[in-house]
Amino acid sequence: MCNAPGELWGWARPIIHELKKRGHEVLLWLLNCPYASGREREVALRFGCEVVGPFNPLLAYGRISREKVDYVIQLGGDVFWGKLLAKKTPLFCYTYGFKNGLKACQTVFTAYEKMKCEIRNTGNVHVIGDLVKDALKLDLNQKTKQEEIEVWKNYSGNRVLFLPGSRENIRQKSLPLILEIAKILTEEWGNFKPAVLFSPFAEDSELELWKKSGLNPLRLGAGIVMPEADYIVTQPGTNTLEMMHCGTAGLVMAPLSFLNEIPVSGIGGLITKAPLIGLKLKRFVLQRKLSRLKGYVSWPNRLENMSLLDELVGDVSPYDAAREIIKAFSDKGRLMSVRNKLFDLSRCGEDSERDASEKLCDFIKAL
Repeated sequence: MCNAPGELWGWARPIIHELKKRGHEVLLWLLNCPYASGREREVALRFGCEVVGPFNPLLAYGRISREKVDYVIQLGGDVFWGKLLAKKTPLFCYTYGFKNGLKACQTVFTAYEKMKCEIRNTGNVHVIGDLVKDALKLDLNQKTKQEEIEVWKNYSGNRVLFLPGSRENIRQKSLPLILEIAKILTEEWGNFKPAVLFSPFAEDSELELWKKSGLNPLRLGAGIVMPEADYIVTQPGTNTLEMMHCGTAGLVMAPLSFLNEIPVSGIGGLITKAPLIGLKLKRFVLQRKLSRLKGYVSWPNRLENMSLLDELVGDVSPYDAAREIIKAFSDKGRLMSVRNKLFDLSRCGEDSERDASEKLCDFIKAL
């Protein structure tokens, strides 16, 4: 059971791959999600399993009530739906943090010890490692034409990779921002070849627009492209964990100019749609969320409680971002130090050669 793009591509994909390898029949249930790209079902059908949903809540309730399964693994979304689907069968959940309803799970899995400490009052929590790391390994099996990454082949300049997001409205908002940043960097460095990594949830038709803009869009797995970059510019999300596992430094931006495009889930999301005061309420809700993160918006910084990845939050201009990138490249020693620290953090707590998806499946099998 899964909802948002990051959970579907980074969590569900490696678990489904492992289950199918072991000969299990897999049903993937897609839940409604305010962060959805709209193409979750289309992407999920590539996994070679049965896919149902997403449905509106009333239809989903009736359909789930009739479904019969042997066990349920919930990967994102409200645990209410997991409990409904599990009925009298075991319910397991993988999560990076606390959420309501986890007490109903027979076992809760998470990636790191720090995450386990934040999953309070749930009892049976096991640290198994990061499923996103498994997903990056699956990318390496992707058939790749070398000319697709020709933009950086034998290039001796600074290789900056931009990630414009998994939702089309965010990508549209990102295009002029990235164009302006690239222009400033070209003026500073002279010979500069940026690249843009498109999400698996993006339409092929979008690539032509970005190609005409001279931004070299790539349609490859993150596990193939990210290690080739010297620096990555992105937004908060699971992609910051991908950066950590690839050992690539970067800048995580959360511009307030994107405020209208950032959804707020649950009842809070309905309130922030109120006329006149909705935008102010949304800003208040998002700032409260930020304060609970102790100021950091990227996962590596939150895990280490220190600034590994550069961050810009608030009224961010293209000039601000470009200056931050130029500053990062002016200290190659720090870039290498960050790279090593990211790799160390990625390996933290690993006690075996098994991947997180293998550990999860082994644990359930043992029960």
